[in-house]
Amino acid sequence: MTTSTVSQRQALEVAVIRSMLAKLRLAGFYPASVYDGETSTMVSAQASGPVAADRVLTTVLNLDEARVYFNATEDHERVGSVVLVFGNDGWDVVSDWSWRETPAGEAFNAALDKVLDKVEDIGTAAACKAHTWAWELNDKSHHGACIKCGRSHGPGSVSHYFRQG
Repeated sequence: MTTSTVSQRQALEVAVIRSMLAKLRLAGFYPASVYDGETSTMVSAQASGPVAADRVLTTVLNLDEARVYFNATEDHERVGSVVLVFGNDGWDVVSDWSWRETPAGEAFNAALDKVLDKVEDIGTAAACKAHTWAWELNDKSHHGACIKCGRSHGPGSVSHYFRQG
């Protein structure tokens, strides 16, 4: 991989993680700790969203793999965890996740599933060579077709690569 490609992948990994953390925060969940395979590091007690995201990123970006544990904002109950694996395609940095079989855990799973559906759309778009690595994770829908392949890559793809169809 060239340096440019590596930095593009890393930027995409950071964007996916930041978006995931922000959307989970809005859904009522915050990152509590990060396990790097040997030790756990507390990353958030009542830290605000951007501060918690920075703490998570500072902790995980020098690793090959990490597990981020999440708590519910309301009662601080542990609800689940997300496994991050770095160095693949970038959009697929979230490798796996688990949740507790409690109402809060089920809500965590549903919120994360919704976030990752958007990330999967980005992965589909990444397969098309007409796109760059600058995707936005947002709730906007693009109802156009890809200029290069004619397919719709769904929400999350940068709109200027699409023509209205």
